[in-house]
Amino acid sequence: MVFVCFLVSVVSVVSVVSVCFLVSILDIFFDGPYGVLVRHIDTIYATEGCQMDTHQDISNDISNDISDAAQKVCEALSSMDYLENNYRVMLARELRKSHEVYEEVVIPYVLPVGLPFGHGYADIVVMTDEGAIILELKTTKKDCKRQLDKYMKHWKYSKIKNGATINFVNDAVTTQFYSPP
Repeated sequence: MVFVCFLVSVVSVVSVVSVCFLVSILDIFFDGPYGVLVRHIDTIYATEGCQMDTHQDISNDISNDISDAAQKVCEALSSMDYLENNYRVMLARELRKSHEVYEEVVIPYVLPVGLPFGHGYADIVVMTDEGAIILELKTTKKDCKRQLDKYMKHWKYSKIKNGATINFVNDAVTTQFYSPP
């Protein structure tokens, strides 16, 4: 009987400690950068200096939705030092409101002789009735068109509508759309 009471008290202490640990982890998560991002994206605020430069080869509603979503994310995350991953998560969340969106999609590279050789990860893929739109994000001024071209060349899951590079740099966003190679 004493052993059972001891065991119950130990299990109770472990349960309380586990719950406290879980609560502290959740508190850290929601007060950390991701929690701040989630709270900010729903209450987008206008930020001075956040500008959008859009060069579109293809003009349509989905391209405008992508450009507008990138602008909203830029405004929400301006003046803060976030990683490309943070921009990707928030842009995908914004685009999911009206489109079918996938993140970090694996694209296997296949040599012309049919031999699979390596793979890449498309940051975001937006699926439409006309085909996939592959988005490549950067938080630098680096030109990522070559990488986007490789993804569009090796994309075998569905028809490709187009691709876009989105650069978030110094409180500004640049979105450029490209046709498949």
